[in-house]
Amino acid sequence: MMRKPKLLRLLFAAGAATFVVACAGAATGAGHSSSSTGTTSGSGYSGKATTGQAATSLTTQNATTPVPGEGPKVIRTANLSLEVRNGTFDSAYDNLVNTMLDLKGYVSGTDAQADTGALRSGTLTFQVPEASFQEALTRIRKLGTVKQIHVGGQDVSLQYVDLQARLDNAKAQRDQMLTLLQQAHSIQDIIAVQTQITQISLQIEQLQGQINYFDHATAFSSISVDLREAAVTAAAPDTWGFRDAASAALHGFVYDIDYFLVGLGYAAPFLILLAFGYLAWRWRRHLAL
Repeated sequence: MMRKPKLLRLLFAAGAATFVVACAGAATGAGHSSSSTGTTSGSGYSGKATTGQAATSLTTQNATTPVPGEGPKVIRTANLSLEVRNGTFDSAYDNLVNTMLDLKGYVSGTDAQADTGALRSGTLTFQVPEASFQEALTRIRKLGTVKQIHVGGQDVSLQYVDLQARLDNAKAQRDQMLTLLQQAHSIQDIIAVQTQITQISLQIEQLQGQINYFDHATAFSSISVDLREAAVTAAAPDTWGFRDAASAALHGFVYDIDYFLVGLGYAAPFLILLAFGYLAWRWRRHLAL
């Protein structure tokens, strides 16, 4: 007759421990969403539940304890504004893509404008392995003139350690609930234990999802490149006036020729009559001799 009260006390203790794990996981998620570039967040917790002759202890690793075999977890990002010569947008874009492929990266977003007769621009966002991050920046900067560059990093090492500790605790709690399920005999007890197992399993999936995100975000760095063609620079003004003087002299010469030709056209009939008159006078003079 004492078995059922004992089982109920175990369920109550396990439920309380599950609530602590859920609250801690929510706190971690909130800390992650509110963190900014270059900041870290993390926390630890411990819980203890005792029931009669059985005692269950939930402890977590200290947030400052490093994960064996792993270094700092840093999410690296970079944003560059790159200017290339007018008419070289296509070749610069192809070089950018080839650089990404050479470094074993992949495109995560692209937005290119290719209007004919206008300056062309586009944005390419891609992911490269974290080990190739600096090499990628060096090679990209050689493709054109860097107008702006911003490099950021978010250290999530403490959050990562904390999430792993919470995941281990949740898995241990699920194993304990599976043991209790084997001891349950009534339908009511079985349903209560299965409900707790479902909640803990959901918590495990959420924690594992956050860990998987951090694993990918720290293994690959994000680089966004704003590529645009440079506008054609206007020629410098002629402060000495030589260009204006030469242009004015050429225009004056052309105008003089124009006026001469126009005047010659008007005088042509009279010149023809004078020529005929002169020839007639010469002919009559020749006959008189």
